[in-house]
Amino acid sequence: MNDQRERLFKAWGEALSRTTPELDPRVRQRVLSAHGRQARPSAFPPAYRWALGGFALAVSLAVLLLLPKPMAPRFQVAGQTGTVGAWLTAEPARPLPLRFSEGTQLSLSQGSRARVTDVTRGGAHIELGRGSVDAEVTHLPGASWSFDAGPFEVAVTGTHLGVSWAPDSGQFELSVTSGSVLVKGPFIQGLQAVQAGQVCRVDVTRGLMELSQLSAPRAAASNGSTPSSAALPEAPAQEPGPASAAPSSSGSAAAHVVSTDSLLEAARAARLAGRPAEERAALLACRKRAPGQPAAAQAAYLLGRASGASEAASWFETYLREQPQGLLAREAAGRLIESYRSSGKTNAAQTAASRYLARYPDGPHASLARQTLAARSGSQD
Repeated sequence: MNDQRERLFKAWGEALSRTTPELDPRVRQRVLSAHGRQARPSAFPPAYRWALGGFALAVSLAVLLLLPKPMAPRFQVAGQTGTVGAWLTAEPARPLPLRFSEGTQLSLSQGSRARVTDVTRGGAHIELGRGSVDAEVTHLPGASWSFDAGPFEVAVTGTHLGVSWAPDSGQFELSVTSGSVLVKGPFIQGLQAVQAGQVCRVDVTRGLMELSQLSAPRAAASNGSTPSSAALPEAPAQEPGPASAAPSSSGSAAAHVVSTDSLLEAARAARLAGRPAEERAALLACRKRAPGQPAAAQAAYLLGRASGASEAASWFETYLREQPQGLLAREAAGRLIESYRSSGKTNAAQTAASRYLARYPDGPHASLARQTLAARSGSQD
């Protein structure tokens, strides 16, 4: 019993004499830090989080870039690949078809002249120089089609319409057989909506505008499955009148007419009949008969359209000088750029381009004007 008591006291004394060893402060700190990391969820350092965010953004952009994008519609002219900006002229005997890849179809009536000036993902922009075009525009989300006919602009989303423009006589016509369009131009108050079954006619020379219903035969003729030029009257290959009845001498067309209107009509008839000498004689006689009047300026514009590039520029300058606010001023300013470029007069073309953009920054020749000025910038670098 005494031996057991002595061993118990001895063990108790040894236990009391032991002490906890002192830890190095640095070791202690590492131990506490390790314990803290285990006790709470780990967090990414800021740099690592930025890297993860950048990677996620890059992946998102890559996915967007790889997604299929809507493409600008391509087009064919009589079965051949079309070229943006190239003038198209329908033969006197038959219309000229244009077909776009998204389904839109156009038809230039006999003897008409037009071009596709721009193609976008939403549609295209068509400039009608003369004659008429029948269009069946496919209605798609985001569709945006437009037509320029002289000083008139037509905005289309999806419809069946016909546009006609006779620059010689100043006659504009827009007919709609399905859908609706917006048109603006001289003698039209603001934006004019033209609904299905309506026709808008403007006589620029007389300053008249009329919005009426399409006649039943014409409306029915335009409801076929394919575009046709039946909705608009087509100019005949040869019209009766002073020019067609006159002898073929250069001055004969002017000798048998009296008024400036008759001279302009004679020039138009001669042009359609393929007699350029008679056309020129009638236009020059018109300028001589009515100096300083709008008819004389119109004759100057028509002379520019019928002349070679170098002489054409002079006539377009004449029109702009005599009628700076005229109905054909924008068209003359654009054709002036074309004429100077075609005749190799680069400086004059650039000057004309600057003037055009200052006045018509969104006009149909704005793209050509910018290209002309960009060529100057490139040559100076």
